[in-house]
Amino acid sequence: MNRRRALSREQILRMLDLEDPVNHDSDSDISSESEEETVPVPHPVVASRSRSTSRQITRGRGGTRTSRNRGGARGRGSTDDNNGWLEPPNPFGLISEEDIPTYTGVSGMTVPLPTDRTPLGYFTLFVDNVVIDRFVLETNKFAKQVKEHLPDFYYLKRWDCDTGTDSTEMRKLIGILMAMGVVSKPTERSYWSTNSIMETPFFNKVMPRDRFLALFTFWHLNDNEEAPLPGSPDYDKLYKIQPFFSHLQERFSSVYYPEENMAVDESVMPWRGRVAWRQFIANKPCRYGMKLYCLWESSSGYIVKMKMYTGKDGNKREVDHGPNVVKALTEDYRNKGHTIFTDSFFTSSDLVTYMQENGTSYVGTVLKHRRGNPTDISSKDMKVAKGKTVVRQKNNVVAVRYNDRKDFMLLSSKFTAEPVDTGKTVRLTREQRQRGEEARNAVKPMLVHEYNKSMNGVDHFDQHLSYYSFNRKTVKWWKRAATHLLHMALVQAMILFNKYEDKPKPQADFVLDLVMQLTNCGVAERQDPANPHAERQDGEILAGDDEGQGNDEAAAGEVEAAAGDDEAAAGEVEAAAGGVEAEEPPKKRMRVKPMDFERLSHADNPHRLVPTPPTAKSMRASRNCECCTIASGKRRTYLRRVQTTYMCKACKVPLCPDPCFSIYHSTKDYKREMRRYYSINGEGE
Repeated sequence: MNRRRALSREQILRMLDLEDPVNHDSDSDISSESEEETVPVPHPVVASRSRSTSRQITRGRGGTRTSRNRGGARGRGSTDDNNGWLEPPNPFGLISEEDIPTYTGVSGMTVPLPTDRTPLGYFTLFVDNVVIDRFVLETNKFAKQVKEHLPDFYYLKRWDCDTGTDSTEMRKLIGILMAMGVVSKPTERSYWSTNSIMETPFFNKVMPRDRFLALFTFWHLNDNEEAPLPGSPDYDKLYKIQPFFSHLQERFSSVYYPEENMAVDESVMPWRGRVAWRQFIANKPCRYGMKLYCLWESSSGYIVKMKMYTGKDGNKREVDHGPNVVKALTEDYRNKGHTIFTDSFFTSSDLVTYMQENGTSYVGTVLKHRRGNPTDISSKDMKVAKGKTVVRQKNNVVAVRYNDRKDFMLLSSKFTAEPVDTGKTVRLTREQRQRGEEARNAVKPMLVHEYNKSMNGVDHFDQHLSYYSFNRKTVKWWKRAATHLLHMALVQAMILFNKYEDKPKPQADFVLDLVMQLTNCGVAERQDPANPHAERQDGEILAGDDEGQGNDEAAAGEVEAAAGDDEAAAGEVEAAAGGVEAEEPPKKRMRVKPMDFERLSHADNPHRLVPTPPTAKSMRASRNCECCTIASGKRRTYLRRVQTTYMCKACKVPLCPDPCFSIYHSTKDYKREMRRYYSINGEGE
């Protein structure tokens, strides 16, 4: 049997590239404090263990082996000098105002406001005639390429290639897609259903069903026949949407110049289908999809610049990917005094220094293990008490480790850790309330407060994108990307509209008005209350159609609402009549509500006086008596107010035991009867 030969001491030291500390020359250049001399020599019997130990030791001379994560460099590096970070002159850090770049930009519109100050006018700032004409050209071209290969019985075979589509029909297609985001139905064909439950006449009025399906099927953004092949120098993964995507990139940045504070973050196009660069981001509302890097204005959420991530370039290892994204997005906004806010995916100490050298302030959270961080406060063994901060400073950059709901770390070249009042109240626990503690305002470090305030714009834009999304089910990734880009342009137009118009619109009203204008159906505005019988224009659909039309029933309802006051009732009748003089004034009469029959009935629904139910604040809650309390005007100005702790069990109405209970259940106009009761008994209002 062959036995393993034990290695001698000299052989082991030769393998480890070390000299024998006993036999080395005293005149050698190796210092006695060398790291290799202090390492114990492994046991000579196990050779494999010696080899593994040698790999660890050789890495030890130059510091621990650095590794990289998805955002940027990591690794602690040398710990001898704490990477240049020192304790600041004061506990919160010190950054001189002279070293903070001054904002020199002029925020606002860089192009004239649209002549048509409507949602469509602002939408055409981004999706203009150039985009629509490109859609029409590529759609007609793709229809000719595909039609000859379709079977004769297929409904798409009815497409007329000679006529094709035009810009008006293409705008209607976009309008229908936006309307589908407001009106939710299970399938596309359901929007043209004639079922009485699901019927929506608007869609069939704008475009027939088969025409919409054919147009959406042939809808294209670029020519397939000119697409470069994979592996060629001109190959572009985004070729399908590149003209539209490039156009929006240019328009987003050229139409509006942002304010001082901007934020860089990720946005996700929802997509679970097949595409090589699909991403998974756990902390996003849509976790699966195609990732966009965007530069937002912090106050409004307006996207200034964007870039789509399409995976790494070949087999090359991505180095400092996050910092490179920030440099690319902020290239046109350096040396103008902007302040950039980012999360830990992008931030590194080298990036903060780079941005500061280029006249741009930087604030962001950072991963503790990133290269260049202060090693003493980024240690996992260090514990920071809740609400406390630990600060280190290098030149004009401050590193802060702060523990609030969780322990995290920030880098800043503009704000320090000085505590500021956030204006929000700290919610007390039950134990704190029992101990009698008083509520206090939340106090946080300045850079944490500014970071939370400036990153809200990103969340606001994502929130708008989650409303009325018109992404349709498809197996083509580029169609999902195209509809998502249209939705982004819609939100951008709404942000500018609400910023520069006197009467901002909620998102639902903005989308409805834009749909009406794109489909040539007019603007979704309410009818003029002074002229409720005005005739509509041909093809115009008004949002007030489903509401009161000024008919006799609506007028009677106005009289009924103000029946307690004769003068107010007469005023409501005049307003409902729209200023049209009648031949003779209408007779004042009281209309009994349907619930009045139940109130005045005693056989089928017996009434009984019971105490009011308890609430969280009182065992016997006091409420305004329905009969005794007399209010005037829309703001409920009380002429007489009486509170009671009793109510009718059947009617669920608070009432005094006497005489209100009997009058309420025996008289149609109980308010008038109570006035008469007060005048007889000498009780004033």
